[in-house]
Amino acid sequence: CIDLSPDGNRLVSIGDDGMIRMWAMPDGRELLAFHASKEAVNAVRFALAGSVLVSCAAEPDVRVWDSTSGRLITILSTDAIESKELAVSADGRFCVASDDERMYRMWDLKTHTKVLEGTAAAPFRCLEFSADGTTFVGGMQNKFIDVRRAQDQGGELISSFEGSADHIEDIAFHPANEVMVSGDRAGVIRTWNLNQTDGPGDTRNSTALPPVFRGHSSRIWDVDYSTDGDRIVTAGNDGSIRVWTTGA
Repeated sequence: CIDLSPDGNRLVSIGDDGMIRMWAMPDGRELLAFHASKEAVNAVRFALAGSVLVSCAAEPDVRVWDSTSGRLITILSTDAIESKELAVSADGRFCVASDDERMYRMWDLKTHTKVLEGTAAAPFRCLEFSADGTTFVGGMQNKFIDVRRAQDQGGELISSFEGSADHIEDIAFHPANEVMVSGDRAGVIRTWNLNQTDGPGDTRNSTALPPVFRGHSSRIWDVDYSTDGDRIVTAGNDGSIRVWTTGA
């Protein structure tokens, strides 16, 4: 897992050694390295305009760090055995995290208070906020994608999409918030039209959705859109990085 700072000048990475490392862009100089956990770190993200880092590891809590010094600012407590995945809203204020027990939790990173908590039908393998921060999505082990309301709206399920070939490994929103792209364990990239729903709790099958992208021979690790939404970039377990045109 890696993440770029909002200004694009720093890159943060994690490893199974429990370390978080920060690098200058584009020259690759190491700026910071610190132990974030005794276990493997599962995810890290910049937040609050790049002033802090948020991480989760193979332990219960989500941790917030000063991105300049690596100092621990606070621990966001959960009842989980292990926090598996997290996402930060585009404005950097809110963080949502998931665990293996189907729970998800969201915090306000300015106040360090929990703003919602809920249970999904299956554990989330990936999480992402919409660009406007009003919704978040989770890709699940049962091949479904949930779209939920964020922050003060209680995590209400808006819609659920099915049709993936295998577990969802990563997901990203188009900049216009009308389409999202997912990559699954079978190596299939699929786009989903968020306007093709009939209201809360609606489930949409893949037959009503745009075509799939095929090219990777195995699991997809990461998917993302370009800033203009015209291209999708994917990274797979086959060692390849691929760029796709969306036809937008």
